[in-house]
Amino acid sequence: MFESDATENLLDNLSTAVLVLDKSLIVQYANHAAQALFDDLDAVDIYDGIWASFSLLHAPREKLPQHLGQIKRAIKARGVFHIGMKLGDSSSRDTLGRAYTYVSEGELLGLLTEAGLKPYDIFKGEGAGLSGSVDKFILVRAHG
Repeated sequence: MFESDATENLLDNLSTAVLVLDKSLIVQYANHAAQALFDDLDAVDIYDGIWASFSLLHAPREKLPQHLGQIKRAIKARGVFHIGMKLGDSSSRDTLGRAYTYVSEGELLGLLTEAGLKPYDIFKGEGAGLSGSVDKFILVRAHG
């Protein structure tokens, strides 16, 4: 099912981690969360990890190199970057009116590498999104 043991181990560890979280820990970290546009990311070398699971797919294709460069600058040298994108080669809107940029595996890996990120784990699958459409997707983890 998984393309690497690392993915399976991560999912096992995440399941265990979720079970041991308590409300005070969640509240502590929630107080430091912020909502912002990718264009606003100007941090340098401060994050241990950045999770962009099916969020960058709403950015225009021409902005992906810029956003990935901003993420590379913001993440620590051995920090982890996680990205989820829908697979394809076009841009379109779903039935809810949301914009999508579809990428191929090669395109995404190239964009990550060009930004200075080092992909090390890839998972591909298929699933239903918020609009109900079933699409192929890719999840990639990379080091900063």
